[in-house]
Amino acid sequence: MLRIDEIYNNTFWPWLRQNRSGIRAFCCEPFGRSDPESVMNYGRDDIPEHNYIFFFDQEPIHLGQHDATFEQVEESNKDITHIGNFIKKRRQIGYLATSERDSDNVDQLCQRHNWKPLYYFFHGWAALDWYRGYDKTFLIKPIRERTITHTFLAPNRIVAGERRHRLEMLYYIFKNRMTHNHISCPAVCPAENISIIDAAAPLVAKYPDIQQVFADQTLPINFQDETDHPMHSCWLSLFNESAESLLYLVTETVATGRRHHITEKT
Repeated sequence: MLRIDEIYNNTFWPWLRQNRSGIRAFCCEPFGRSDPESVMNYGRDDIPEHNYIFFFDQEPIHLGQHDATFEQVEESNKDITHIGNFIKKRRQIGYLATSERDSDNVDQLCQRHNWKPLYYFFHGWAALDWYRGYDKTFLIKPIRERTITHTFLAPNRIVAGERRHRLEMLYYIFKNRMTHNHISCPAVCPAENISIIDAAAPLVAKYPDIQQVFADQTLPINFQDETDHPMHSCWLSLFNESAESLLYLVTETVATGRRHHITEKT
């Protein structure tokens, strides 16, 4: 079974090296980073290199937030000027492989850098690694042994910044008094280090009472035997809560704008 954190050096780069010689490959390492300092490349010194591909597939594209990373990749390829003895007269064209399609952000980014977009379901590969053997675990109860006591299960961890849409869902859960379901909710977003009440400030125009609704809750809300809202989506967990719930309410990474970006959560 392929390990997802080895997908570039053990799968993509060996294939490119053999079948698309002369193309450099770029990615962000270690796994999970997307800053300019994480940009790493695979290339060759024995033949002329004439093009490149950047795998930006672990995270959705946020224009502005990731601009420096994209600039770093373009800067790293300014030395590509030859195809054999032919001197290129036009700006270098590279390829951008992402985990989102039909995306305004991808279209705008590729136009800015003169890149050609490529799509593949990165998080499908990730799920094959992270969830292998899920059907063999003794922790999953057969349907005949389950007793449904809750309508839904909804874990929530990062709720601020680009994940602010999760606050809108939690707003409706709290306002409609559905907290008897299996939910989790932090008092402080673990990624942005901002209180949930302050994180909701940009949503006040749309939901005037949203900060008060959050202030009325006793936060954080954790699952049993859980503290500090650990990341659940990259491994199997919450077996008991799942067995007791009719639905699993997924709060995806991206929920707004024109783009398809499905992750391992779904």
